[in-house]
Amino acid sequence: MSVTLITRVLESALESDLKPIAVVFAYHAHDDGSSLYPSIGRVAWLLGRTGRSISSAVVRLRHLGILVPLAPLTTVNGHLQPRGGRGRSTDYRFVVEALPARLPWEYERAVQAAKQCGKLHPLDITKGGSLRTERVKSARKRVKFAQERVPQTSSQPSEEPSVEPSGKKLPAALRPDEIWNRVLAQLQDALPKHNFLTWVDGARGVALQGPRLVVMAESVKASWVERHYAAELRAALDSVNTELVVQWVEPQAQVAALG
Repeated sequence: MSVTLITRVLESALESDLKPIAVVFAYHAHDDGSSLYPSIGRVAWLLGRTGRSISSAVVRLRHLGILVPLAPLTTVNGHLQPRGGRGRSTDYRFVVEALPARLPWEYERAVQAAKQCGKLHPLDITKGGSLRTERVKSARKRVKFAQERVPQTSSQPSEEPSVEPSGKKLPAALRPDEIWNRVLAQLQDALPKHNFLTWVDGARGVALQGPRLVVMAESVKASWVERHYAAELRAALDSVNTELVVQWVEPQAQVAALG
């Protein structure tokens, strides 16, 4: 039994219907994710579910890269499946790094308290000392290192650039969402897949005000990107235009920001 793996599963952002199944598999594994071969029948018995529902969940966990079958694969009905048979379990490896990330509980608790009292905006709590933990300090060092190694590149303006009142040139004939999609493409290459899907994917470019690209995203995700991926975001913006800056807005604040 691996208490370490179980804890990582519970603290992850894994979908709620998959989390119990992942916990059971973590329960049967060693800390390194090896020696994992509970049968579908045993997992179904432990959770009080049908074998069909467990099999479906295992397929989803495999697609996420969390469960990696070690047995040879064979083709069944046009799909690759671990070789085995009725009553025979498959040997898996539990890949904890594939679990989707989630904000630490201390941060979530501070966000909830700030929203309830209405005195502090969630984006402002990172300025306080209560959350200045070793994890935050380590992240800042990582961002500083990334800033030093990412070269600043000038974007190539279009033949007929549009000039805003501020005098800064931005790509012509590009909508805000198209500009943001270019930034997203760079971030997708720069960040681990699960981190990108958890913190960046879903944000939308909604307006362009001079050099300011207004991006709509949840405040918690925007704060996390600014704290942990500032260098990668800056490099992605520079790939489009070195003058671009992001202004984050929450969905309910979009109308006010565009007014």
